[in-house]
Amino acid sequence: MDHKRVSFGHLLSRFLAISQRTLETLCGIFTLIMVLLVFLQVVFRYVFFYPFSWSEEFATFIFIWIVLLGAAVGIRKQEHLGLSIIAYFPKKAATIIELGTNVIIIVFFLVVLFSSWEVAMVNMARRASSVDVSMGYIRMALPLTAFFSVVFGIELQFKLIRNWFSKRMNKQD
Repeated sequence: MDHKRVSFGHLLSRFLAISQRTLETLCGIFTLIMVLLVFLQVVFRYVFFYPFSWSEEFATFIFIWIVLLGAAVGIRKQEHLGLSIIAYFPKKAATIIELGTNVIIIVFFLVVLFSSWEVAMVNMARRASSVDVSMGYIRMALPLTAFFSVVFGIELQFKLIRNWFSKRMNKQD
């Protein structure tokens, strides 16, 4: 029986890829729900003259989740504006700027993670006005986004450092 050794890096990479796909899938499902909800709201308001009292607030909550989860995916894919501008710098300067930017992103989202977790927990007892949902669950989008942003930021940092050293080692050969 042939057993392959699986490295921690490979497992982590796989976990992060699955996390990214899960976040993208959630964003897609939430977008579909939001579009259907807004469509039904328009139909019920203007065709049946019976608007839903809760649809606007619920659509807003879903939109918050879409935007925030999408932001975390954008960090992993390096698709944010500030990250894509770096490509126009010389390679050495771009790498140094990217390393510094990633440190700032990681520190920023660590602060957001801990402070937004407290806000979400404090808001667990509060209820949304038109939908009977705990505001803590709505606020939980931010700590979840911050967590994945930190993890994806650390992954990017390790990739940059690994690439930096592998290029330096190849120059020495």
